Amino acid sequence: MLPRYKSDYRTLFWALVLFPLLPALAIAWPRALPWLIPLTLYTSYCAGVLTHHHVHVPVFRAQRANALYGIWLSIFYGCPLAFWIPTHL
Repeated sequence: MLPRYKSDYRTLFWALVLFPLLPALAIAWPRALPWLIPLTLYTSYCAGVLTHHHVHVPVFRAQRANALYGIWLSIFYGCPLAFWIPTHL
């Protein structure tokens, strides 16, 4: 389950570590929410960028790994990839 390209390790770090970190911080430390809003907006934008990249160039060689990663991105993107793909391509 290795990514196709070395640069995808950075993508996976963002998607698997930083994306869930902000909601976890907001839950653990609610008083920091005003400070976390700009970071949350930025990571929301990044979720769209990573989703767009994943649709055009899948991150993994294995189809099942790409499907699981697509589900994970859909959580943070706010829309299932299955709905987004026909309107984009």
